Amino acid sequence: ARTFRAKSQDFAREACEVSFEKRNAFLPDPKLRLFDRINVAGSCPPSKVKNLLSMLKDEGKLIVPCGSDLQLYTKFFSVVTMEVVSHVRFGELVVPSDAEIVVRTLQLDKEREISRLLGESFPNAGGSGPTGMEEELGMEAGSAANAAPATIKTNTSIDYDSLLIGKRIPDGIPVHKKVLEEQCLLFQTQFSSGMRDARSCEFVLPEQFSFGTSKLLVDWLYRRGTFAPPDPATRR
Repeated sequence: ARTFRAKSQDFAREACEVSFEKRNAFLPDPKLRLFDRINVAGSCPPSKVKNLLSMLKDEGKLIVPCGSDLQLYTKFFSVVTMEVVSHVRFGELVVPSDAEIVVRTLQLDKEREISRLLGESFPNAGGSGPTGMEEELGMEAGSAANAAPATIKTNTSIDYDSLLIGKRIPDGIPVHKKVLEEQCLLFQTQFSSGMRDARSCEFVLPEQFSFGTSKLLVDWLYRRGTFAPPDPATRR
């Protein structure tokens, strides 16, 4: 863009300011941004194109190789059109698994909650964000051991009555069925399905969920994993 501006007065006069960013477009954006243009640098599975389209602004364009087709998508008033602009063969993309996307989404939820708590506790902090808070507390984001539970509607003082199990978590993770029902649409649907496992006390997670992933899910369901705001009187 700088080269074009230097070589063409017309371009410099008419063109808007642009910025370029290299990132994994299949993982959630921390700032929930929408983009004017998305160019994908490898052959994308057709089932993943919808993920990319969800990040386009209105009047935005997505150019993405699918198989041997280089496809151009345009979004206009929420209507998406597609045309094949050329035939080319790209290397295959390494696409994150569904489990990796879930983990990243939950991590971002935690970070946003940290930022919200910091803003409520120190309104004059100037939006220092979660990083400043983590440095002050000497913690790492995502550390469940240092997490402080936030209040949720369900009374969790009663004993656990259910178990989340999976191929990679053979010992299971104890939970309250009431929490699963109130906090997660997936479990709400399962419990109201009328099927036999709706009355079970053991609930199976997908086999790609490791123990760490499952623990992160439970922390999110219980609204744990957010750092308790430090007492202003103890700030250095």
